[in-house]
Amino acid sequence: MSNVPLMIRLAPILPACMALVALTGAAWGDQPDAPADRAVNLFMQSCIGFPADIGALRAWIEHAGFPEVPADRVDEFLGGLPGAAYDASGGQLALVLVVQDDGSCSVVADNANGNALVHHLDDTLHAANISFTTMDDPSDPQTKDLNNREYTASKDDRTWHMLVSTVKDPAGGPAMLTTNP
Repeated sequence: MSNVPLMIRLAPILPACMALVALTGAAWGDQPDAPADRAVNLFMQSCIGFPADIGALRAWIEHAGFPEVPADRVDEFLGGLPGAAYDASGGQLALVLVVQDDGSCSVVADNANGNALVHHLDDTLHAANISFTTMDDPSDPQTKDLNNREYTASKDDRTWHMLVSTVKDPAGGPAMLTTNP
């Protein structure tokens, strides 16, 4: 893992990802928290479930049947970094799993309530007996409409560094959950 802080490594692609998911506009379900729950559940199954094991993660993705994001759209999620992006929402790009070759893993949701997402993530981490500490990132002028929350999580001999970015709008909007093993 690089010694470059996670937020700095994500800075080039975060605004593009957030803009992209804001444009897709697909809504899920009748429950206001359903998109947040789906994003967290996918994040736990993929990024947390296969830390630093890109081969096993990609095998899981293939088994799950998630197709790769179309080639003309993949750079919107990867920002030129090596890796792949997968559509976990059935062709709508409403929920995208981004796997970088360096082991970084992200789930990008086009529309989720930020508070619901953070609460569901915290509850899910607790339920999985994963210890964690959090720190809210100071506002960044390039991402002033986002709340960024850093996590350091561990279980057994594994440690994750995570960043959760959600829009400040209480009505919800784009969200991105990222982990580096």
